[in-house]
Formats: sequence, structure tokens, C-alpha cells
Amino acid sequence: MDGRAGGKKVTSKAERRALQEAQRAAKAAASAGGAAAGGKVATSATGGGGGEGDGRSSSGSMAGAQKGEGWRGKGRGAGREEGQHKSSSLRGGWQQLMADVAAVDSSLRVDLFRHLPQFDRAAQIRLVEARLLDEEESPLQIHPGVYEAGMRFLQQDQRLQGGNERCLAMLQALRLLFLDYRLPEGRPLIRDLTAKLNAHVGFLIACRQLSVGMGNAVRALKQCLTRMGADPAVQEGAARTALVAEIDRFVAEKLVYAGLEVVRHAAGKIRREGDVILTLGAPLSCQCGPCVPGHSGRLPPAPGGKEMVRRLLAGGISCLYLRLNAASYIMKDVTRVFLGAAAVLANGAAYARVGTAAVAMMAHAQRVPVLVCCESSKFHERVQLDSITHNEIGDPQVLVNTGLSPSLSSDAPEAVDAAEPSPMQHWQSTPTLRPLNILFDLTPADYITGIVTEIGVVPTSSVPVILRECRNQLY
Repeated sequence: MDGRAGGKKVTSKAERRALQEAQRAAKAAASAGGAAAGGKVATSATGGGGGEGDGRSSSGSMAGAQKGEGWRGKGRGAGREEGQHKSSSLRGGWQQLMADVAAVDSSLRVDLFRHLPQFDRAAQIRLVEARLLDEEESPLQIHPGVYEAGMRFLQQDQRLQGGNERCLAMLQALRLLFLDYRLPEGRPLIRDLTAKLNAHVGFLIACRQLSVGMGNAVRALKQCLTRMGADPAVQEGAARTALVAEIDRFVAEKLVYAGLEVVRHAAGKIRREGDVILTLGAPLSCQCGPCVPGHSGRLPPAPGGKEMVRRLLAGGISCLYLRLNAASYIMKDVTRVFLGAAAVLANGAAYARVGTAAVAMMAHAQRVPVLVCCESSKFHERVQLDSITHNEIGDPQVLVNTGLSPSLSSDAPEAVDAAEPSPMQHWQSTPTLRPLNILFDLTPADYITGIVTEIGVVPTSSVPVILRECRNQLY
């Protein structure tokens, strides 16, 4: 006799996966059909009570948001009962939005990365707009400033590729949110502020996964709310002022000042004569005087490396711009390698843009010191051993060479004319072809000589010490 409770049918892993895929496809089809029929999508409540009210539309009025009204709700004239259910509606709305965006899938997935949200920019934008721009009032009620930042994240704006840039854009949007905040009647102040913050951060997560620095910034804001919650006499104006001051403090101390200190400590590791420095791309924390900038990719998606070369040449520094495949050739002449990082994990590994691990390993093979520049606000307690469990998938189109670039064709007379059709021009029509654009990789601590922070240059073994001793001071 089967001892399993209830006599449930035992299903295999493949059957469970097929069932999950079918549920995702049905949810995506229902969302698309609801948007075409008028934008109304009936969803079950995930954070509020049941009943007929659970089938209300999950789309919002952008017209009301542009007036600065829709995201605030009914204001002080709202009833007490509506105020009591506001938090659950906000929470349920953005959780459903996150589920819908994650369910957006293309016809093919790479099996090794099936667990990651797949990149389909057009479908994701249509889904988010359908849920937010409907004529009926939405429980999301996103502030226009946060909505604009989320759309820039969703479209992967080239000006917001770095973690610091995205964190600054998020904090500026949340600053506008708190400046425009008005407490609805009958709602506790701290509880309503927390619900507003969670809802808007959830919307940003639905648009694009937050970086480690962004998550730490949100944690700092929540700790500020917790400290204010200990004072029952705190007023609305004082709460707004405290939150805006916390955002300004985080930007000044953890982004601006920390970046300048990282540059100062990194510059101290460069000898004025005879040093040849290799970098990858153009991280802000590495722009301290390198001489050999590199860039990953056959056709670079972001022009960061080229822009960095222009700045250094304008400053009178001789530079050489290389592709990633030439890094092993030039490495014998390099004396130091400076790399940026999106995060430094508790085991000393660096989570950074794709190509960083390859450069670090090549430098390690040639016994070249590798210094990773990263502010302490990007340190995280997570331990990660590979770049598969946590990662992001970017636009596959940037990996496809649909024609020769002008710079390549001008230097190679024997090359094929750029006007000639490329075999990859219509790659979408090939059912078995799926380019995979992974945005990040993981560099093990064994290949890192030191980590340059605003505290100083520390070994990878000191990361847990910084996390343990400086947690209260950092966040």
C-alpha cells in the first residue's frame, strides 16, 4: 500500500514540467486575448480576499497617472474599507504582473537556461502596457516616474546598462514617488508607505530583474521605514522628508563618494611609467587611467569600450582597442588587469558582465594581477558557484551578424560587400536556431588578486568580514 497521504497520483519530472509549460502557455494566451478584447484580464487574487471582486481588471489608467492621480488612489476621500484592502490589491497586482511577464516565452528555449525569464521585448512591453494602460482603474496605480524608469529597464536602454546607472535611475524615480505621496484617509502611514514601495519595486522587478546594488538600496529604504515605524507620532511630512533624505544619502555616500574612492585606490596601484592596463568594456569604477581597453563580443552590443577609448585618447593616454578573442595575444604585455563587477558574493566570486571570467582566467594563466573594482554596496551574502542558476538573458539579435559593419569593411578590402545578404539575415525563420545572449558570468575567487572598494584593496577572503562588520554602516 502506498503510504503517501491522500493517495495522490505520482507524476514524473517530465510530466510536471509539461504541465507547467501548458499552464504558462494558457496564461499567456488568456492575457493576450483579454488585452485584445478591451484590456480586461480576469485574475485570481493572490494577496486579497476572494469573491467576485477578484475578477476585476488588472490594468490601469495612464491618463490618470499622467495627471498624478491614479497612482494615489482616491485620496483622503476614500473609505476606510477600501483603504484596508489597498495593500493586498497592490501586492496581488504586481505579483500577477511579475508572473505574466515571466511567462512570456519564445517558441524555443535553451534547455540549460529554461528556468530563466526569456527575452521577448515586444511581447513583454505589450503585456505590461496592456495591464497598465487600460481605461479602468488598476490596483497597481504606478507613479509616472516609476513607470518611465520601468519602461527604460524593460527596453534595456543603452544608457542604463551598468548597475550604478540603473540604481540611480530607480532611486530618482522613487524620490519622485515619495515627494508626490499623499496619505489616504483611514490608512496607517508606515503601512501605506511600505505597500506603495513594495508595489512600485515589484513593478520594476517585473520589467527587469534588480541588480544587487538596487536590492541593497531598497533594503536601506525599508530599514528607514522600520525606524520610522517605531515612532507612532511620526507625521506624513516628516516621513516624506526622511525618505527623500535617505535616498539622497545613499546616492551621495554609496554611489558618488564610493565611486571616487574606488578610483583613488585603484589609481594608487598604477605606476606612472611602464604600466600597461587591460580593462573590459567601460565600467565607471575602472575609468582611472587604463591604457589597453578591451571589449567583449564579435559585434559589441554596447559602445562602452569605444567611448572609453575616445576619452582616454582625448586625455593624452595611448590606447589600443581590442576584441575579446585578441586578449590572449596582448596579455603577455599587460602588467595589470582592472575589471568591474555587478556584485561580489560572499565566497569572493565576482558576478560581472559576460567575458569577465575569460579575461580573468587568461590573466591568471599569465600571472598578471587581476583587480576587481566594486563598491561595497554591491556586496551580497549569496553564494553562487556558477553563472547558470542566476543570470539574465538579453536580446539575441545583437549576437547575429546580419552584415559587415562599416568599420570592418573599410579595413578589409577583400571582405564581402556589406550589401550582400547574410546567411543569418532571416535566422528567426529557422525553427531549430536559438541564439543565446547571456549578460553575466561568474569569476571564481581563485582568479581574483584583490577587490578594490572604497574601504581599500582587500582580498577575496575578506568579503564575509566586510559583510558581517559593516552591515549597519553600509545599509
